[in-house]
Amino acid sequence: LTITIDTTAPTEGATLTSPTSGTGDENAPLVGSCGTDAGNGSVVITTSPENGFTPYPANQSPLASDGSFNISGLTWTAGTYDVVISCTDAAGNGPTVTTIGPIASCPENTYGSATYDSCNTYE
Repeated sequence: LTITIDTTAPTEGATLTSPTSGTGDENAPLVGSCGTDAGNGSVVITTSPENGFTPYPANQSPLASDGSFNISGLTWTAGTYDVVISCTDAAGNGPTVTTIGPIASCPENTYGSATYDSCNTYE
């Protein structure tokens, strides 16, 4: 009988495919991956500065078996943030932390007939 004990934290850096900088979607989901070695583990996502979205922090447990995550139901606050992704594998090893950014969140507003985002881009 051979027993293998996993004591290694996830080694792949996290990736983020959504949101992208300059997003006008105040409800943009957090979509990305902690890597395959974090499959069925968990993720906690925060921002720097804090409270870039509500509810805060965002988390998903378990991750998909391939380590991917898709966290919806968020409301982003206008501003520019670094997104901090903390990944833990299914055995509880970690977290492995990756910082991605800066990402500008620019929810759209309407004033009269003009539409503009909170990053002051006018249409």
